[in-house]
Amino acid sequence: MSNQLANTLVEYIKARITGRSVLNPTTLTENDIDPDVEADINQFLNNESSRQQIINLGIVDYISSTGKSISDPTMKQQIRECFQSNREYIVHELIGYCTSILDRYKRLRKETRQKQIIRGTAISTARNELIDKVNSTTTPPTKYQFTNLSYIKALKQPEDRELLWDEFRQRWNQKHPDSAYNDDGSKKRRPPAVRPVKIKYHDDFSDKLNNYVTFNHDKLLTLEEFARVSSGWPQTSKPIEEWYQTYLDRFHKQPGTFKTIHDRMTPQVIAFKSPYKVSSLKRLHPDLKPIETTTTTYFPLKENLKKYQLHKVARRGTYIIDLVFVGKLCYLFAINVNTRYLFVELMNEVLFNDNATDEEKTLRVSVRDIKTATTFIKTLQKLIRDGMRVMYLQGDGEKAFNSDYAWRFYAAHNITFTEVPRMKVNVYPDFMKNKDDKDTTDPLHGSLGILDRVVRTIRDMAYNMEVKDITPGIMKSLVTQYNESTHGTLSKYAGMDVSPAMVQDDEELEEYICRRICQDNYNIMSQRGFNLDQGTSVKIYNEKDSMSKRRSVIQPGKYYIKGFKNGLYEVVDDKNRSQMVPRYRIDYNV
Repeated sequence: MSNQLANTLVEYIKARITGRSVLNPTTLTENDIDPDVEADINQFLNNESSRQQIINLGIVDYISSTGKSISDPTMKQQIRECFQSNREYIVHELIGYCTSILDRYKRLRKETRQKQIIRGTAISTARNELIDKVNSTTTPPTKYQFTNLSYIKALKQPEDRELLWDEFRQRWNQKHPDSAYNDDGSKKRRPPAVRPVKIKYHDDFSDKLNNYVTFNHDKLLTLEEFARVSSGWPQTSKPIEEWYQTYLDRFHKQPGTFKTIHDRMTPQVIAFKSPYKVSSLKRLHPDLKPIETTTTTYFPLKENLKKYQLHKVARRGTYIIDLVFVGKLCYLFAINVNTRYLFVELMNEVLFNDNATDEEKTLRVSVRDIKTATTFIKTLQKLIRDGMRVMYLQGDGEKAFNSDYAWRFYAAHNITFTEVPRMKVNVYPDFMKNKDDKDTTDPLHGSLGILDRVVRTIRDMAYNMEVKDITPGIMKSLVTQYNESTHGTLSKYAGMDVSPAMVQDDEELEEYICRRICQDNYNIMSQRGFNLDQGTSVKIYNEKDSMSKRRSVIQPGKYYIKGFKNGLYEVVDDKNRSQMVPRYRIDYNV
C-alpha cells in the first residue's frame, strides 16, 4: 500500500508543479512551451522551501480527491508513514520529471532556432534568385510559373511564398513598368494597337558595381584589383579613380563591414586608484575627480585560508565523481569523501584487446560518444562491481550525470545524486559586459577540491614514473599505490599513519576521523571573525579563471551578507543577485 500511495502522491505533486494535468515530456511540442511552467519547475528544483510547499499542496490535492478531511488523523498518519519510507524515491521521481520537462523545452527551443535558420536561409536564397530574375528576364512569369520555380518550391511555409511573390511583383513593376503586374497579381494587358517590343536589358557600370559589392564584401579591393575586376564592364566617362571611391563608399555600407560606436566624451575622472598618482594628476588637472570607491583592492586570501577554510565530511557512502581526460582517454574518477579511497574506470569502449602477454597489451578503444549517459552508467556499474558501495553521489554539471537515464538508475539503486554548488570566477563589472554575456562559473572548490587534488596527485605520480600516456594498466597501478600509501590529512586526524585503504575497510576509524574533522570545523566556525551578521557589507575574492585574464582581485560591485547555510554564506549584490561563497573568500568591506 505504501508504494502504491507513494506513486499516487507523485502524480498529484507533478500536476501541482505544472499547474495542470501531468505532462508527458516525450510528447511536448514547441507550442506547449510555457514560461510560467518553466519558472515553477526551476523554483521547485532550486528552492527548498518552495519545493516543500508544492509537495504539501500536492498532498492536499490528493486528500481532497479522496473526499476525506485534511485534518483526518488516520489519513495524516498514513501519509506520514509513506513519506518516512519513500521520501527519497518521491523526491527522485519529481526531480527526474522536472528535469525531463526542462530538457525537452531546451531541445524544442534548439530545434525551433534551427528551423528558423533553415527557413531564413531558404528565403534569402530565393530572394537573391528573384533579384537576378528581375534583372535578367524580360517576360514576367505567371503566379503558377512563379510558384513552380525550384527555389520557391523549397519554401515550406505558404506565407513565405506569398511574401516573395509580393516582393517579386513590386521589384518587377519598378524595373519593367511596360509589363507590370496588376494589383491582383495578373499581368497587365497591352493596348491592342501597340505591338510588344522586346527590349534586351543591359546593366550599366553602376548596376554592375552594385551587384559586385552585394555579393563580394568579404574582401576590400585595392585600386589595381578594382580596375582589373571592372575592366569588362560598360564604358563610362568617369575616371576609374572616382569609381573606386564610389566602390569604397558602397562597400562600407554593406552589413558586416562596419561597427557602430557611440563615442562618449572623455570621462572627467582620474583612472588611477593610487593616492600618489591621483595627487600628481590633480595638480595638473584640478577639474578631474578621483574614483569614488569604498572598497579596497587588497584581499587577505592566504590568511583567510588558514583561519576559515572548512574541511569536508559527508554521510557514509558519499562519493564525488568527475570525468578526467588523458589525451583521448577518458576516465571516471570517484573518491570517497570521508576515506579518500579512489576508484577509477575507463569510459572509452574497448574495441579490441590483445591479451598475448601480461607485460605488453594492445588496446583499441573508441574515441566517440565517450561522455554519453549510457557510457557513464555502464562505467559506474563497473565501479560498483569492483566494490564501490555508493549511497550518495556528488558531481558537476556534466549532462551524463544529470540525465533522465542516470536518474532512473539512481532511483533503482537507492542513490541520491546532488550537483555541487558553483562559484563565479573572473567577474567583470557590468560596463565591460555585452548584453548576452553571462558570468563564468566553476564548481565550488570545497565540493570538488578533494577530487581536483587527487587528480593532480595521479598526474604527478605518472610524471615521476616518466610516463607519457596514462593507459588503463598504468592507471590501475597508480590508483593502487595512492590507496595504499599514507595520507596526510587522514593521518593528522587519526593520530597515526593511515592510508585510504585502511580507512575504507574500517568503519570505526572512518567515524573517528569524521568526528575529529567536525570538531575542527566547529572550532573554526566558533572563532572570532568567522560569523558575519546579515546585512554586513563585504568584498568577495575574484577567483581566477585560467582561460581569461582577471582584472580585479575582488569581485566588482557592492555585496551584503544575506544568510548562512551548509557551511556557505549567501551573498547578494545591489541588484539582488545571489551566490553561495565560503567564508575564506569573504572579507569585511572597510
